Amino acid sequence: MTFPSGRAVLAWAATMVVLGLLDGWVGLMVGMGIASVLVAGFPTRSLGWLGVAAWIAVPLEVVVHGLPKRSQVAPSFVSGNLVAHHLAFTGFALLVVSAVLARPPEPHPLVDRGPDPGPLGLASARVRWALLAAVAVGALVASAAVVRS
Repeated sequence: MTFPSGRAVLAWAATMVVLGLLDGWVGLMVGMGIASVLVAGFPTRSLGWLGVAAWIAVPLEVVVHGLPKRSQVAPSFVSGNLVAHHLAFTGFALLVVSAVLARPPEPHPLVDRGPDPGPLGLASARVRWALLAAVAVGALVASAAVVRS
């Protein structure tokens, strides 16, 4: 069994402290979840997909929890719906960690890297369109619900 370097342990400890400071116990649990996914050997890209799923769940949770009336729309609305708040934080944290961990090492400046595969990498067109459709439908449902209230 190989152990991580001291630098990696310090970086992970700093990440846990930042997550804990930003969102308390939920932040620490997100950090533990990220560590579990990485220790289990799942690809770092799976963290990104989990982050996208958490962000898709935010407007759905707001609709299920009940939309506020026009007079209730204020910054205090977030404190009344902590599940959506924590889902948004979780999605953001997962996406940031996924992006940092998936960053390829910089090649030598004289080496040709070839064409850029784009933000979704080698995902099929069907997966990209399904993701776009899910985000668009979620945005439309949330927007329509806000306009109607």
